Amino acid sequence: MEQDSMMIKLTDLPVAVQKAVIGLQAHIGSGDDAHLAADKEHNGFLTVEQLRMIKEGLGERLPIPDGSDMLSLKPGRYVTSNVKNGVDRDDTAGIAYIDVDSLDDKHIQYNHTIAYNGKSFHKIIHGYGDGKNVSAPNGWGEERRFYSLWKGGISKAGTTIQLTDNIDKFEFVSFVIAVAGQEMLVTVKRNDEMVIDLTNLVDTQIGMSFYECVLQKDPKDNTKLLLKSNISYALFDKLINNTDFAEIWQIGGVM
Repeated sequence: MEQDSMMIKLTDLPVAVQKAVIGLQAHIGSGDDAHLAADKEHNGFLTVEQLRMIKEGLGERLPIPDGSDMLSLKPGRYVTSNVKNGVDRDDTAGIAYIDVDSLDDKHIQYNHTIAYNGKSFHKIIHGYGDGKNVSAPNGWGEERRFYSLWKGGISKAGTTIQLTDNIDKFEFVSFVIAVAGQEMLVTVKRNDEMVIDLTNLVDTQIGMSFYECVLQKDPKDNTKLLLKSNISYALFDKLINNTDFAEIWQIGGVM
């Protein structure tokens, strides 16, 4: 009796296999529709769009066509060239990193970074969606960054300063300078020769001190600066040479 039962099951096996094959073919033939996508409430499979969003969240950027309109982009992380409606500058023709964040279509934040020089710009649309903000500026704001190039303490004229990077990469140069026991931050336009002028009122009597440092870029090495001169005068009832000199403590590149 057991053998007869086994024979019945074996004879049914080809039919079962055929049904399984038909079901598998139907599953494959249905393409992506055979898998339910995961959402906020249900487990499921990742869609192509969901996978892209995860990769963007991990830092991967989506390449988009050259000349894409930044203001028409959905939230995401992109890379493109010659972007439209981005920052209006001569150096934006190359590769650009674009970040778009939004709450809705009336509250959007854009970040535009020029790849080759690292300059970054920020734009926000708040409230009306037309770019005409009530409180926030309407245009692009540049995000200034400070890069440390040197730290120490020098005041002797003729001293060469070795920087950690090429000074020509930066639009401005900042100096932390100590005079009369006070620290001062001075930022100047980067040039082959940079002049820093400072004044300080004397506390103990009527008078004033004047300080001037002249720094010169090495013509053969853009990572070196020469403290060409460091002079100081004091004015009381007359102008005299001062015994106190400015001391440079820190140099940074600003872009």
